[in-house]
Amino acid sequence: MSLLPDERFQTILDHLRRDGRVLVAEVARALAVSGETVRRDLLKLEEAGLLRRCHGGALPAPPPQGEDLPFPARSVLNIAAKRRIAALAAAEVRDGEAIMLDSSSTVHEIVRPLGARRGLTLVTNSVALLSDPHAMPHQLLSVGGEWRRELMTFAGPLAVEAIRRFRADRAFISVKALSPDGGLLVANAEDAALKRAFIDSAARTVLLVDGDKFDGPGLLTAAPLHAVDRIVTDRLPDERWRAALDDAGVALDVAS
Repeated sequence: MSLLPDERFQTILDHLRRDGRVLVAEVARALAVSGETVRRDLLKLEEAGLLRRCHGGALPAPPPQGEDLPFPARSVLNIAAKRRIAALAAAEVRDGEAIMLDSSSTVHEIVRPLGARRGLTLVTNSVALLSDPHAMPHQLLSVGGEWRRELMTFAGPLAVEAIRRFRADRAFISVKALSPDGGLLVANAEDAALKRAFIDSAARTVLLVDGDKFDGPGLLTAAPLHAVDRIVTDRLPDERWRAALDDAGVALDVAS
């Protein structure tokens, strides 16, 4: 029985999330449809901002500078790298700690490796994380605020105020881009306020970013580099970046 278009779209996005790319020939074989059908599906998904077509298939879509993509679109970008980063970052968490998690798709992946921990309290503004079954064994606290439906997050002044009432052992956050001079870059002032609140409310802040975020595009500075204690990424940045992080007193770990 042939799949409906929406079912094909989901299968394509699942492949993209798992492998970081999709090939027309592989998807056509997996779905038992023609290559032309797959190419039409890829065109529609590209028009929706969910991927970027390339020769023979498609890659994750890069987010635009001045805005954030919807969470479902962000969650398929560089998914293999995000999971390696999250696993390495989670290794420093100890049983019984209070952990702050922002609503980024990279930080969302940390709930899987945290499954082995006991007695954790997770404070988050992520709606997606609150409904993730991997987070269910832990105590979950939502900061509330204004619900941003497409981003699957709570934001705004109420969310910032709520975050600042907590005192956590660690905060795990991500950002849109990093700059040696501009520091942690985000898409808008609202997100900048949220990142600063997470940083200020934790004894230690760990930044989770894939290698594409170094020197990437971002509109506003949320905090300087020295505001975080550790950066976990998937690729070793160049010597210029290593020197900048060393000057800022930021530890760097690479998830291979």
